[in-house]
Amino acid sequence: ADYTLQRDFTWGGETYYAGMSATTSSSSAIVGGYYRFAVFRNDHFEIGPTIGIGYLSLDARIQAAGTVDGPSGPEPQTRDESASSHSPTGAVGGYAVASPTRRFVLRGDYLYIKATPGDAEAGVTDWRLGAYYFFARNVGLGVQYKFNRYSYDPGTEANKLSGQVTFQGVQAFVSFHF
Repeated sequence: ADYTLQRDFTWGGETYYAGMSATTSSSSAIVGGYYRFAVFRNDHFEIGPTIGIGYLSLDARIQAAGTVDGPSGPEPQTRDESASSHSPTGAVGGYAVASPTRRFVLRGDYLYIKATPGDAEAGVTDWRLGAYYFFARNVGLGVQYKFNRYSYDPGTEANKLSGQVTFQGVQAFVSFHF
């Protein structure tokens, strides 16, 4: 998306000036493995902790162009900077599953994933509450409320990528349970 910058800022060693037209892009990926085990389990209820490790990859880019005032008058300027961060992660959380009937399942889980690339800190808070109805032995329909927040604090490195992105909302899906 194109934006008109509202203020001057420095990122990646380059100064982006107010009034420049900018395009931004970002991407993130997390790969992880998590182990869940029940500390309490019976025929209709299960609850326990989750622990895990993973790898977080973040990429961001800002491209900008515009005319800025220079020593000899207006000068055309362009900027194109990108930054990446890659880091191992650790995760802790918990889960609960209730089966009031054979075909109806209620599920909730929470996971906090933390990474510390350099002196920065990144975190993902992820939780959901859902209900599933299995109309066949291994196939069901589900609905859940999902919350996912990613945040990145660059610490003392003020010229690095920072911010927060949140997704939250209701999802409907088909579930295959084998």
